Amino acid sequence: MNAPTGVRRQHKLRQLPRRVCPVQDETTHSYIRRLADANHLPTPDLISHLSPLGAGKVRRRSEVPVDDLAIVSGIAPVRLAYALPEIRDQFADQSALRILGRPTVGYPNRTCPPCRRCMAAKGINGPVTVWARQDRNVCLHHQLWIGRGVHTPGDQLDLSDLPQIAQAQTRHRNLIRRHGHHPAEVFYENAREIIDWSSNHPNSDTARTSRLRYLFDREQTQRLPRSYDYAAYYPEVAGVLSVLVSPFWQHLAISEDPTQQEAFFRQVAANGLTNGAPWRNTPLRNWIDRLRWDRATGESITRGNMTGSDAVEPPDTEHDQTQTWPIMPEKTRANDSHPIWATAAQRQSDGP
Repeated sequence: MNAPTGVRRQHKLRQLPRRVCPVQDETTHSYIRRLADANHLPTPDLISHLSPLGAGKVRRRSEVPVDDLAIVSGIAPVRLAYALPEIRDQFADQSALRILGRPTVGYPNRTCPPCRRCMAAKGINGPVTVWARQDRNVCLHHQLWIGRGVHTPGDQLDLSDLPQIAQAQTRHRNLIRRHGHHPAEVFYENAREIIDWSSNHPNSDTARTSRLRYLFDREQTQRLPRSYDYAAYYPEVAGVLSVLVSPFWQHLAISEDPTQQEAFFRQVAANGLTNGAPWRNTPLRNWIDRLRWDRATGESITRGNMTGSDAVEPPDTEHDQTQTWPIMPEKTRANDSHPIWATAAQRQSDGP
């Protein structure tokens, strides 16, 4: 148990009265906050107690020593290292941790609340934040959307009457088992952009629009969290992803043979891209060009931008037949440059 380099600890660490177990893949700050709340302590004071850095220095969550946190929490260091990804590297015996397939810290993984019903079953009623991979979108046990767009437990969408979304989660996981995590991560955002480009108009005749209208009617509201929209077209995203990750269909996509290219476009249309001609889908054309460049140069294919918003509203189609779904900006990555939902004029310039 050592304090940070150059800082001498002036107090002896002791276990707090109330013991709090970490949630799998929980962020360090989330766990320390829950530990502090359970023991009626201000979170900043507990962090300072664990990591007594010099005045003016930035205190990062990873700088909290795992051994010190183990003493204060009463949880074994190996258990903390397994549960908290941000301090996992501090654990000396990495071979003792079975972390293959567990989320790591940073992009493309994200921080989000876990399934609220899973937490309730554990007796946890306060806020919890965990690290999650891109393929963690549905809690199959409780039929809740816990994927992209979920910032609070209230954003988690009940999918009990939308079984096709839960089925898409199973299909997504099967793709990862077959092709590996890396290809699925690389091409997931491409698949999402391809479907979003073809179905983002509220008057389009797509499964996404049908599901959103059903959700507005079911919730009896004029405003929904953005997570509802992401869930609404997830089945089609999983379908297109099944084509993009396949080496066979990748070969046909960049082929110079028109017959093979046509077969590729038919496969994309049969697996989710039901609106518009696939060969005129701008994100799909860009993906093919990047894949062709990747194969020619040996460089890594780039990911698409990740943009979005917090909420959507139903359109007033009775008065405006060209209106798009109104949205509000949400926090995005710094290099995001274009909106997720194109205007009608932009879509017309790109093609149907």
